Amino acid sequence: MFCGKCGAAIKPGARFCSACGARVTVSPVNNRVDGSLLMSQLIKKLRSEIFAWSVVVLVQCIVSVILFSQGGGENIFSGIICSVCALLNIGSVYDDYTFLNQIKNKPAGIVARYESMPGFWVAFIWSVTRGLGVGLIAWIFTMLTRSFVLDNRQSFLELEE
Repeated sequence: MFCGKCGAAIKPGARFCSACGARVTVSPVNNRVDGSLLMSQLIKKLRSEIFAWSVVVLVQCIVSVILFSQGGGENIFSGIICSVCALLNIGSVYDDYTFLNQIKNKPAGIVARYESMPGFWVAFIWSVTRGLGVGLIAWIFTMLTRSFVLDNRQSFLELEE
């Protein structure tokens, strides 16, 4: 069974959804995957993730400009590092945006994308390093999307068929 409100899988015998807390009602509708609900939730989460990483890029660009304008060897080096991170994050934003448009047309590769992501702490360290501290915010959005997909793994696999 699946939650009629959020689309999360419901454990047998549960009276409330463990994801959103909605009361579970038994009906034929709950026994099938509501693909449109799952996809709309995933799209919303991906848009939030793209927005968060875009903010990280913007902050990195502003910091880079400030560092370059102050001059001095240490500031120039820091500005270069910040600029490189911004370029990496622009690539991530583009990749997420491309994936978002791909799954709007045909839900495929969703589970594979999020199963192949590194573990919790590896992703945390990578995001914070790549985001120079600001990446923590974007990492939270990324992990929320990953958690949503993996919590609803079976439903997404059914959609991909």
